[in-house]
Amino acid sequence: MSILHKCLLITTAVLCTRCGICNAYMQRAAVEIKNGHCTFQGRAIPVNQSISLKDPCEEWTCDHESNSVSITGLVAESTIHCPGCSPMAAGRGCQLVGGKGDYPDCCSQMLCY
Repeated sequence: MSILHKCLLITTAVLCTRCGICNAYMQRAAVEIKNGHCTFQGRAIPVNQSISLKDPCEEWTCDHESNSVSITGLVAESTIHCPGCSPMAAGRGCQLVGGKGDYPDCCSQMLCY
């Protein structure tokens, strides 16, 4: 294994364990594109742009090439795909505080004292 491959493997492992970025999901939903917008669940998303939502805590991206919307957000317990909010458990002396605002600010934050 080359040094580059080892570095990439270590970097990925660190990001997934320390940052928790691999505990999220990414899905695609087929949509029709009209007048330069994807319409998904009643919301218009400009082609090749993203909108950040608070409820659900997700980011939706309109992809003209695939006629789909990419959905990125939090998954509760399993690891499916990066990126998004990462689930966390509060350790000793810490508590989880709900995030405020649109994705990714709506993701929970760890508050330790």
